[in-house]
Amino acid sequence: LKDRFDRYLRDPGPGIVIADEGHILRNHKSNISIALSKVTTKRRCVLTGSPLQNNLTEYHCMVDFINPGLLGTLQEFRNRFEIPILNGESEDAREEDVRMMKQR
Repeated sequence: LKDRFDRYLRDPGPGIVIADEGHILRNHKSNISIALSKVTTKRRCVLTGSPLQNNLTEYHCMVDFINPGLLGTLQEFRNRFEIPILNGESEDAREEDVRMMKQR
């Protein structure tokens, strides 16, 4: 099966990959995310009925599937976006934290 996967999906790969129920790609370490990230293609599309804004780590994972590296690594994304956004949402957030959250 691995040989067939390599021959048909990794090199040269399909023209497009469409991931229906794409919210299952919410974890970089899941087997489905790992397998799909190995598929060689120029175009990727994720279809999901689940709101993306509810979890920033899941959002990063789905965007990274579509356009790898666009938002940086997960750790870079967390430092630049997730942590400032969560800090600004806190009940005891400082005005500076809220301003930073809105910018991010």
